[in-house]
Amino acid sequence: MRKKLIIHIGYPKTGTTSLQLNLFKELMVSGKIEYLNHLNKKVDFLGDIFCGKTLAYVMGMSSIRNFEDELNAFKKITNPVSVISNENLSFFCSGFSWAYQSANAADNAKRISEVFSPYFDTIEVLMFVREQSSMIQSFYAQQYNHIIAEEPKFVKVDKWMKANFIAKCPAEKLIFDYNFIYNSFSNVLGVNNIKLFLFEDLKNNPSQIASTLSEVFGVERDFVLEAISESKQKNKTMTNQSNGLIASSSDLTNILSFIYRKYFKVILSENNAKKIKNSLVKPFASHILNFKLQNKIHCLNDEQVSAIKSLYGESNYTLSKLDTGLKDSMIQYKYLSKN
Repeated sequence: MRKKLIIHIGYPKTGTTSLQLNLFKELMVSGKIEYLNHLNKKVDFLGDIFCGKTLAYVMGMSSIRNFEDELNAFKKITNPVSVISNENLSFFCSGFSWAYQSANAADNAKRISEVFSPYFDTIEVLMFVREQSSMIQSFYAQQYNHIIAEEPKFVKVDKWMKANFIAKCPAEKLIFDYNFIYNSFSNVLGVNNIKLFLFEDLKNNPSQIASTLSEVFGVERDFVLEAISESKQKNKTMTNQSNGLIASSSDLTNILSFIYRKYFKVILSENNAKKIKNSLVKPFASHILNFKLQNKIHCLNDEQVSAIKSLYGESNYTLSKLDTGLKDSMIQYKYLSKN
């Protein structure tokens, strides 16, 4: 039996949660796929075969190959189609920082091939992207806690933007350079094994996305179309009355987690660090600091949007040349100017 692995790499804020809960979970429940568990804990929307330690190595979060137990489980998979869905694969890498973007995930493609090729005959990648000025402000709102934990002065989006996106950055340091990441995966796995989707099509042209996904998974198009319908979309970034974005923040909880990661986890043995986390950090965070503050995130101004479009314009144009229809859509959704 030939076995195929489909890896959905995100990006974040492109309907990932909706795909995971409405499509991949239902495919798992109906026996159409083996849904590998990147969380490495029992949850009802993921399968029982873990891959979290493997992905930590793939993303450069661990340099040690300590995941033989997971590799042995891959050998026992009997379903012809397996799926991994983890948006961190599109941007997590060695040296990654929420506050300062100074690395990208291009090498993840090589490690995916290295680790998974011995167990699967084919590896296909699903890559969802979103127009960068919209992506960047939604990403900031979603990851607000992580960003200000690393760099408190980025409590306002303007400073984070200026440090990471306004000044011209080389492509190898741009977190949302879709063409660069697309090429890194297509060069390793083959261009026919990379499927590119525009997030905006989930709303404006879902039938096209459904047609492609139905072929990838070998299921009925209408089944996919229902799963990705706008009425079922989850984890949307909240907006306020002035059309700004809202980040839900538990600041004190975030500080505790930062202290644990930066100090306890580094200086203590793994066992003792886990004991402190389970006996102190988690209970304190959940029972004493169980509140949320809504932080209003101002949307980017025209000058900032223009700077982002200039920053990614050449890369987006190169990506658009993959297909005439793709170029038309990227113009429609303002990845590209009409000129």
